[in-house]
Amino acid sequence: MKILNEATRLVPKIHLPPATDRVGHDELQYLFLDFVDGEPLHPAILNGEESPQRLAQVIPDYALFRIKIKSVPFDRIGSIYPDPLDSSSTTVGPLIDLWFRFDDPPHFLGPFLSNKERYLAQIDFNLEMVEKGKLYPDDPNLIYLFHLDLRALIHLYQKWEEDTDERKFYLKHADDKGAHIFVNDEGHITGIIDWEWAYVTSKAEAFSPPLAMILPSSFWDGDNTLSSLEEMLITEYVNLGHSDLAKCVQEGKFYQRLNILLGYHPELNHLKALREIVTGDKICFANDGEYKDWCLTRYGEDEGYLRLLKNTIA
Repeated sequence: MKILNEATRLVPKIHLPPATDRVGHDELQYLFLDFVDGEPLHPAILNGEESPQRLAQVIPDYALFRIKIKSVPFDRIGSIYPDPLDSSSTTVGPLIDLWFRFDDPPHFLGPFLSNKERYLAQIDFNLEMVEKGKLYPDDPNLIYLFHLDLRALIHLYQKWEEDTDERKFYLKHADDKGAHIFVNDEGHITGIIDWEWAYVTSKAEAFSPPLAMILPSSFWDGDNTLSSLEEMLITEYVNLGHSDLAKCVQEGKFYQRLNILLGYHPELNHLKALREIVTGDKICFANDGEYKDWCLTRYGEDEGYLRLLKNTIA
């Protein structure tokens, strides 16, 4: 957060508690933030509780904030750690995540040099945990097939290489549903909070539109049409001379969908929308059973799936 505060001035400074209040040498139970004026937006922003006048100011402010984030690149994908060789500096290490976590050290996956590498590692983690019975023990077959399907879509996606051409990576908020953005009565952003789980990722993902800007009524039904706020954000980036960031918004539905799906039960509307982005196919399933049957025709002979079946029967 110190990096973000220095770059943007919209992320509040943090203040650590006295050393006597810390449980362990590196363990914090709480911390303090500078006070942030205003009030949080109501997620999703387009749910009807925010006025058009207020939103007309939020979007330009948000675009300027994100452009400042662009001025702080990193060299890998992962989480930010203190540099062990220089306490005044930071480095990017393994991606800290409560879900993608091993019981034994080093606990976390990464760091990575591409998002394709990262997502494949996370999918393989889920497959391994399902096979071991540590994830979704009540429905392992469907979850395993679903993640095999996701892995196939990751391999089919055509835009990974252009996403890593620059070898620059950027910070992304991990819970961008809208309540993290504070605004005043005029709609100006006064602060952006809750960066504890922020991570470094590719430009395409880091600058994809936040979930705060989706149109709920269509997004959750699997419609990939950009919302009015996403269109406004594209216009702002173009007008400010950052057409590369506008492209990230234009193509950002891929990351919105993928992060809702990976690691969880197959949500069929999101899966339909993700497949349409990757392959152009519009394949709909009436229920989980129909989807499972479809997967079996494609992935039923996968070695890992056959091991899972053998262990389940045993």
